[in-house]
Formats: sequence, structure tokens, C-alpha cells
Amino acid sequence: MKDAKAGGRVAVIAVTHTITVLVVESEPSARELACASVPTGWRVLEARSGSEALRMAKAEPVDLVVLGLPLPDADGLEVCRELERRSGQGPLLPVLVLTADGGRDPKDAALAAGADDVLAKPVDPQALALRLRVLEHLREHERLVHDREDELSALVAHDLRNPLCAAAGILGMLRKEATDPSLREDLDTAFSGVTRAREILDDLLRARMLEVGAIAPVRGDCDLAQLASAAAKGLAGAAAEQGVELIPPRSAGPMVQADPDLLGRAVEILVANAVRYARRGTAVEISTRADGGERIVEIADRGPVVPDALKQTIFEKFGPVAAARGSARRGYGLALHLVWLVATLHGGSVRVRDREGGGNVFLLALPAATQ
Repeated sequence: MKDAKAGGRVAVIAVTHTITVLVVESEPSARELACASVPTGWRVLEARSGSEALRMAKAEPVDLVVLGLPLPDADGLEVCRELERRSGQGPLLPVLVLTADGGRDPKDAALAAGADDVLAKPVDPQALALRLRVLEHLREHERLVHDREDELSALVAHDLRNPLCAAAGILGMLRKEATDPSLREDLDTAFSGVTRAREILDDLLRARMLEVGAIAPVRGDCDLAQLASAAAKGLAGAAAEQGVELIPPRSAGPMVQADPDLLGRAVEILVANAVRYARRGTAVEISTRADGGERIVEIADRGPVVPDALKQTIFEKFGPVAAARGSARRGYGLALHLVWLVATLHGGSVRVRDREGGGNVFLLALPAATQ
């Protein structure tokens, strides 16, 4: 919404957005009824199966989903879970489930799978339209709250950087001058803590700027092996403290067209994550390779295996915090999201898989430089 002064008065100009509803229903008459119940002026997309729905939700900007169960080609609750997982990478995507069984158990199962509301078939058109309007209000409220939280976080991070930089400078000078071993150890600990806090704030600011499109990558030729080796060198001290061996790439790596600062930070985060969780006495191995049209950095550790459910959310904003309560893998939930943002910005991806013999392999994949 924008304010514009006209004739000494303030005119409010509303920026409208056409709401898009994806109706997923295999039965033609039920699909027709659901589509006809969508409020006037809203855009309607139709899908006849679970696979078609997931493809459309990925390809189209969708605001709400009406999911009719059962589906002919997939477990409808799993489709609901997948839609819920995908909404973690962007704005809230409310899902209204229409179930053929109006009993308590099917409704509870749908809500447990991530549905935001449940209606029993046959559906009353007025009730469906009302529920859709309520869900849209909730979606808009969540978006506004999310935007305000992000703005506040970025403001706090910006204001804290200067005092932290000053504290780091003073601690650095005191470390050089300290002669007492005990005092020097305390100063080292304090300096490490301040440095870590500054890195977190820097990552928060980078993530926010990438999310709002305020950073444009300055692309150039990047050797993935050189970036990985630089990350390993910078984290050698942390690895030694953890009792973990860092093994950098053994040969020259493939080239990509990328922003060296952003990509270097993404690789550094993945290596630091591996070092943090690797078991003492094991090694973190970093390698690079070309695979078809992709150029890949792999970071392999021997830490606790990332659970399959967490593999779907670990790169979401604050995903590790929300999904890993009680898990061996917990983080402040922003660094891996920053890696995802950098990869996406460059047309690539980041993922994790189990490592043979135990542990994990994180893969950062980017398009080949020739593309």
C-alpha cells in the first residue's frame, strides 16, 4: 500500500493481487462444484491428480489449495505433506482438504499431514467459499507478520554490527599484548564468540538482502576447488579444536560463472557445518567434480545422519531449529538457508544425502560455466 498526497489530503493507493486457488479433484462433478465455489475475481487452476497438482504448484504462483481426497494416483495425505514442505521455502500456502469420509479420524489425519482446514463431502458451496476467505485472511496476516519480523531482524543486525566490530578490534589488540597464558586463553574465547556473533549477523543481512533481491551477483570465473580449499584453510583452526581432519580437494576443480564472494561463503558454511557435527577423530572430505551439466562441490562428514524428514526442511529459513528439536543436528537455522539462497540465485541447488558407512554428504550444484 502506498500513500500519495493530493490536494493537501493523503490518498491511499491499494496494490491489488489476484488470488490464485489450485483445485485438486479427480471427480469431475466435485471439481466443478469446488471451482464454482471459489470467490468471484479469484483465479482458479484445476488439477485431476496428485502428480499434476505438485507440478502446477511448482510452476505456478499459488496462494491457496483445495485438495479433494482420495486421489487416483497418489496418497492424498502425502501430497498434502509435500505442499506443506514446499510452503516452507516461501509464503504460507494454506491447504483446505475435502474428504469423502466425514469421520473424526480422517479429519485428524488430514490436519496432522499439514492441512489448515477440513470439510466433508458433499461440500456446501457457501461454506467452502467462506473457509477460503478465512484462509486467505490468515495467509495475508502471516505474510505481514513475516515481513515485519524480517525488517526488525535486519535492523537489529545492522545496528549490532558496529559495536561487535569495535569489540572484536579491542579484543584482538588485547590478545596480542597479553602475556599471561590464562588471560590469553580467556581473550581467545571472547574473541571467538564475538567473531561468531558477527558472522551470524552478516549471514542474516545477506539472507535478507538476497530474499528481497537487493543483491545482484557479480559473476566471474570461479574455480570450485580453489573456493573449497580456501574454505578448508580458513576453518583449519576450528577443525583442529574439534579433533577433525579437513581434507581439501586433491586436484583442480571445474569452473563456474558465479559471484566468488557469495559462493565462497556458501561453501564455507557447508564445510563449517560438517566440521561442527563430525565425530572427533574422523575426517571431513571436500571434493569437486563435473557431472553432465552440473558442477558440484561435495562435503562428506562422519557426523550424525540427517533424518529423512529433516532432509526436506534443513535448508528452509529456521528449518533446523523448527524440525530438529531433540535431534543431534540443531542450528540457529539461517546459515544453511543462506546456502540455498546463493545456490538458487545462481540457478543451482543444494541437497544432502546419506554417506555410505555413516554420515552425510552435502552437495552444492551449479550450472556449468558454458551454460
